[in-house]
Amino acid sequence: MKKILYRFSIVLLSTILIVSCGKDDDPVDEKSSAKSITAFSVSTVSAEIVESNRTISISLPYGTDITALTPTIAVSPEALVSPESGVVQDFTDPVLYEVTAEDGSQQTYTVTASVEASEGNEILSFDLNELSPAVIGEVDLVNNTVVIIVPKGTDLTQIVPTISISDEATVSPESGVATNFSEEVTYTVTSQSGDKAEYSVMVSFEKNDENAITEFKFEEFTPDLVGEIDQEAKTVSVTIPWDAEFDFDYDIFSLIPTVVVSEGATVDPASGVSANFNYERTFNVTAENGDVQLYTINVERETAPEATIDALTVTEYSIGDFITISGENFTKDCRVILGATTTSSIVSDITSTSFKIEITSFNFSVGDVVLKVKVRDQEFVLGTISILPPAPSINQFVESTSDGNKILRLIGTNFVNGKNEVYFVSGANEELANIKSESLTSVYVVIPPFIETGDYQIKVVSLGGTFTSSATVSVTQSVSIEPVITGVNKTTIGNGETLEIYGKNFKNVGGGVTIGWLDGNGPTKNLTGIVVSSEKIEVVINRTTLSSNLAYEFYLQWPGLEYSENFFYNIKVIN
Repeated sequence: MKKILYRFSIVLLSTILIVSCGKDDDPVDEKSSAKSITAFSVSTVSAEIVESNRTISISLPYGTDITALTPTIAVSPEALVSPESGVVQDFTDPVLYEVTAEDGSQQTYTVTASVEASEGNEILSFDLNELSPAVIGEVDLVNNTVVIIVPKGTDLTQIVPTISISDEATVSPESGVATNFSEEVTYTVTSQSGDKAEYSVMVSFEKNDENAITEFKFEEFTPDLVGEIDQEAKTVSVTIPWDAEFDFDYDIFSLIPTVVVSEGATVDPASGVSANFNYERTFNVTAENGDVQLYTINVERETAPEATIDALTVTEYSIGDFITISGENFTKDCRVILGATTTSSIVSDITSTSFKIEITSFNFSVGDVVLKVKVRDQEFVLGTISILPPAPSINQFVESTSDGNKILRLIGTNFVNGKNEVYFVSGANEELANIKSESLTSVYVVIPPFIETGDYQIKVVSLGGTFTSSATVSVTQSVSIEPVITGVNKTTIGNGETLEIYGKNFKNVGGGVTIGWLDGNGPTKNLTGIVVSSEKIEVVINRTTLSSNLAYEFYLQWPGLEYSENFFYNIKVIN
């Protein structure tokens, strides 16, 4: 067995050595059999190669002309392809490419080219060719809108559009189909690939470019006050009749115009809005298309004839009265001039021949005043009038005592300081009362000391008139046995004049009596009087003792009786 293995090894080794020596001495040249297409592209698009069944597929962008494609082909090393790379081919049908290996062996690839579906879904144009002239729509591909402006009067309910869209796409509603464009219409464009896009189509009338004021008037006048329009100069002139019911000084600031403008246009200030026409106004008229035109408005008054005023026949008036002014050619802007003030608030009932002036406490003071009136630019001086206060009135009585007197306070209105007289009235009898103090709304009077008991009406006589109360005051006082002052011969007296003091129960007839005087500011000042009788005392006013222009109250000083039964008030000493 060992011998057999030994012999086999010798034979194998010998064979190997023979073969080895043979290769080194006589080499054999073998060729490649590789024959694959390793890459296939057209432009920048690469094809998909399926080696198992020797197919190549390439999908090219929409619009590519596959009848003349120039492919770029890569094959195995040393292999050749037919048709060659870079040769134009028609790929309408599949094309066979044959690859030959170096060793001559071959294999065939089937190349199929296709074109992708279109994604275009745009409206390229939207026209109304049936109109004359034709109207071209404005297509906005960013906002997907179509805007069409048609002439005014076009029937929007039956418009037939001509629509151009992307290749291979469809549109709904279709081109050439009559459509109602009274409202916005949505058109849907569908691409070949199925992508949809919606477009809003809006048809509107062309905007008017007219911007004129065609009528301008003020309807607050009767008849309407119509302005004169100059279209060339772009002005409106309004003349207010001189005798119109119109106060040019006031009403001019708030006139309400009615302004008519071109169709579709607007005006600023607006029609029907109050405006100040005391100066030239500018009104802006804006056309429907935005064009602006300016108009100048001027309002003026017709020249009036000269006014005349009749002389006043009455010169005394009370607060609350009316002065009637008569004349000719009056207008609503009549005024009253009071000092530096010109007012219309108290002027009323103005006609062309008369007007009234109200005498109010706010505008007139009691006393004399020069009355002036103004009619437009004319000024008239009517003379001096006297203004009296209104008649007094009494609302309430209040009783009290003071300085030995019984005092009655009258509460009311329109009392005038220094101009009041108060009487206690019973039937035909009237008893004058001494006034202690007074103001515009109250008067303090001394109930007459020796008046008979009973019920009395109170009468006040003042600058504005007379008032007698309907209510009564009941007097119940008893008759005094002490000296009592009841009155004087005058309440305003000059230096050196004799004051007569009247009363009852005066003592020391034929002798003297000391009279004490008080002015409210200093000590008592004394004068000596002569007792003429039990009912009368006389005293000479001495300005050395009594100061002038002061109001005094006085009383009688008897031995053992410092004061008389009462005081007397409001004696004024003058120069």
